Amino acid sequence: MKKNRNVGRPVTFRQFQRKAWSAFRSLALEVRIGVLTVATLGSVSFVKAAPMCDAAPADAEGMQEESEQLEELTVSATLAPLTQLEQVRLVSVLQREDVLRSGAQSVNDLLKLFSGVDVRQRGPYGVQTDVSIDGGTHDQVTLLLNGVNISNPQTGHLAMDLPVALEDIERIEVLEGAAGRVYGGSSYGGAINIVTHKDTVRTVELRGEGGQYATVAGSARAALAGGSISGGYSRSDGAVDNSDFWKTQAFHSGRWNILRWQAGYSQKQYGANTFYSTKYPNQWEENMRLMASLGADFNQLVNSTTVNWSTDLYWQRDYDHYQLVRDTHTGENEHRTNVLGGKMKMWWQWVAGKTAVAAEVRHERYSKAEIDTSRTSIRLTLEHNVTLGSWTLSAGVTGQGVIGATSASPGFYPGVDVAWRPGEGWKLMLGYNRGYRLPTFTELYYKSPTHEGNSGLPMEKTHNVSLAVQYKKDDIVRGVSGTFSGRAFYHRGHGLIDWVMFSPDDAFHSASFELDNMGVQADVALRGKMWLAKASYTYLHQVRHDERTVYRSNYAMEYLRHKLVVTADWTMWRGLGLNASVRYNDRVGDYTPYATLDLKLRWTEKRYEVWVLGNNITDTHYTDIGGVPQPGIWLTAGLKWRIL
Repeated sequence: MKKNRNVGRPVTFRQFQRKAWSAFRSLALEVRIGVLTVATLGSVSFVKAAPMCDAAPADAEGMQEESEQLEELTVSATLAPLTQLEQVRLVSVLQREDVLRSGAQSVNDLLKLFSGVDVRQRGPYGVQTDVSIDGGTHDQVTLLLNGVNISNPQTGHLAMDLPVALEDIERIEVLEGAAGRVYGGSSYGGAINIVTHKDTVRTVELRGEGGQYATVAGSARAALAGGSISGGYSRSDGAVDNSDFWKTQAFHSGRWNILRWQAGYSQKQYGANTFYSTKYPNQWEENMRLMASLGADFNQLVNSTTVNWSTDLYWQRDYDHYQLVRDTHTGENEHRTNVLGGKMKMWWQWVAGKTAVAAEVRHERYSKAEIDTSRTSIRLTLEHNVTLGSWTLSAGVTGQGVIGATSASPGFYPGVDVAWRPGEGWKLMLGYNRGYRLPTFTELYYKSPTHEGNSGLPMEKTHNVSLAVQYKKDDIVRGVSGTFSGRAFYHRGHGLIDWVMFSPDDAFHSASFELDNMGVQADVALRGKMWLAKASYTYLHQVRHDERTVYRSNYAMEYLRHKLVVTADWTMWRGLGLNASVRYNDRVGDYTPYATLDLKLRWTEKRYEVWVLGNNITDTHYTDIGGVPQPGIWLTAGLKWRIL
């Protein structure tokens, strides 16, 4: 009998429309669908943050059933790609529809919509924001751009200096919980992956907006042969004293044959009113980032088994100029960091499942006036994934070694996750993962009149256990679908680093503590033909196991105990739509609970979109961190015009 050479090898259909493809059922193959019509998208999404609704945004051109290129959506919680049905951990996903319809002014604002993410904002428009997950700190999250690590080794304060515009984004994935075996150091609390849009047709878009406090912003984006390029500029006088800013960014990505690349630039200057100390309201800062990466994806046949390869080389340079007193040399310092890294991953599917092997070398160099130091981390990972009926198991281990500035002995960090699908739409997930993080160079070496680092800090380590449930039903009642997910977690932390004061007249010191975080969260979404409603809630609790007396914690011990987010989107008539978002935050420490309401009214046509946006229309006075005052009501209006 002639051997069937296709058994066990996937076939990709590049286009799928609502036609009678009943032949799929008779094929003994794994079938991948490369392109889905807009009307089909709502039925395949199995993510915690569901797509907005069936009414398409501007780039879907209304309710027409024209085809839209869509990569096979896989989950970033494992090294080997798993479909959303097979995934073993909850990965919250904000889709492109959500991004374009939201009232967000920056990527930072989009992250506020994730229930497990704490966004501590110091300034609007993403001027300076600390982002953390599961009650951790801003230094405990790995930030990725198209899967490439762009975390800042100097400080997590600058991690969100992104070169991408809102129109660049295809989706945002948030993996909550330790992810050491997948992303290595700094993924102590989780990882955030920003995936940019891959255009299939030529487009040119212009965007402009303006509003209160002399706010002006403009951007342009063009999709060309084999890639896209975007750029933007924004500025404002600010809503409070010494909160003026200007910022600019540019981004390019492309693909040819097996190669893919990206390059980005961002720069901003801003008045930093009480940003790092309430004693000095007239601070000032400037940040600049350059980044680039080159990767390749290919496969080869080895003894009748297809081995899939993915490689990346990446480089990043960050510049930080800070003045404790603006336009003076008081407390002035300049920092430069350079990162050069390379990673390789290969995975193959065989009779026992999917096996993956990965390696990464990352060299980080840091310099300031009196310090020039560096460190190199080396990481090797082995992982295996198997799906048997309604069960999926993923297990692996990472070995990590560090040479240079950080005191760290080689260590091994295992992880195992299992998912069970007991019935249609249901999934239960249980996992244990170890995480770790190298101290930032700021925690090690920074010194000023208000802060003092500690060069002897060890690595942070954690044991993370999580239990999750997920449910999706496409037709709860006629024309209404829904999703629900719940999660409970426990982080057992060792050597967690925080900036603390030991007395009222003390400076902040970087010190280690034995600190555990635990919590629960729940997300629910209902979607109709022209509307969507979502609600999410997270509760956190913290326990210390050391007896060291602390007068004040600046980050780790000021966690967000209660967070509630409610969002709704309604296409009222033709192109007229309304997006609303309510956030309630209750933070531990000297903070007052607060709630804000954002509204965006839009009119969308094939070639253009106009909108009016009101952020914090309740004019709530609040602070997210320290004594840094946040803006009250902020009104803007904008126009987006698609030339091609």
